[in-house]
Amino acid sequence: MGDLTRNLSWREVLRGSGYDDEQPMPAAVRERMEWAAAHVFQPLRDAWGAPLRVISGVREKHMNEACGGATNSRHVVGDAFDLKLVGDMTDARYVRLYDLIAAMQKDGRLPKGGLGIYVSKSRGHVRFLHVDARERRARWNKTHLSKARGSA
Repeated sequence: MGDLTRNLSWREVLRGSGYDDEQPMPAAVRERMEWAAAHVFQPLRDAWGAPLRVISGVREKHMNEACGGATNSRHVVGDAFDLKLVGDMTDARYVRLYDLIAAMQKDGRLPKGGLGIYVSKSRGHVRFLHVDARERRARWNKTHLSKARGSA
């Protein structure tokens, strides 16, 4: 499997996807992931200037259901990424990444898309961020942002 971009491989986006490699996935899903890697992940990675770990990229429908993904998940379409920070994973740093994504979506450096923040129920800390390339702006789980900004 070749690299999708200079900072993202098929191996990363296929981890836990239900697909063995990019070949058996529907062509439209494969093409959408290739597009999202080039137009969402790589510009974000370049602007962030530090590694970002993709913990979920594309998902086969049954895997999406098994992990409790949304019925209309953008992971199934092939244009979503769940991202974890590498190294310093403080809430304040996740807030900076969230704000960067939101700014890039607003000014057109990234597609409008979705942006969500996921928090550990037991610890109350950010677990990961979700970003996707849907055609409209969508935000969820933002209540944690205020708490994280207050403690930063």
